[in-house]
Amino acid sequence: PRGAAERLAATVARAARERRRQTQARRAVRHRLRRGTHGAAVRGFVRLIRWGERSGVPFRHSAAPLAYVRALGARLPERRAELEAAGVLFEELVYSAHGATGERSARFQGLVRGLLRRRGAGR
Repeated sequence: PRGAAERLAATVARAARERRRQTQARRAVRHRLRRGTHGAAVRGFVRLIRWGERSGVPFRHSAAPLAYVRALGARLPERRAELEAAGVLFEELVYSAHGATGERSARFQGLVRGLLRRRGAGR
């Protein structure tokens, strides 16, 4: 009957709208990762990981960012406070519901640059 066909059409239309919404959300996340402070923070943390691995602390994908910088701080006790601050800032930038601010991002990037320079690591 006609009512069933209308319900089916409405269901198909809702599914199509939901698919479009999910696609737009994925694009927005990719855009934020590539641009802006969120992406810059991720790129900075990747630099920190590479530096840490050259310092003898391998990165494990199962480790949280703060846990990794704490392990790195155990290996490099003279830099423990800076590493801890960088790890806390990174987690705030990436995981905070409030989003990243330019000031926090600049502070994180400054900490990473300072750590890399002091250990003689290149960019």
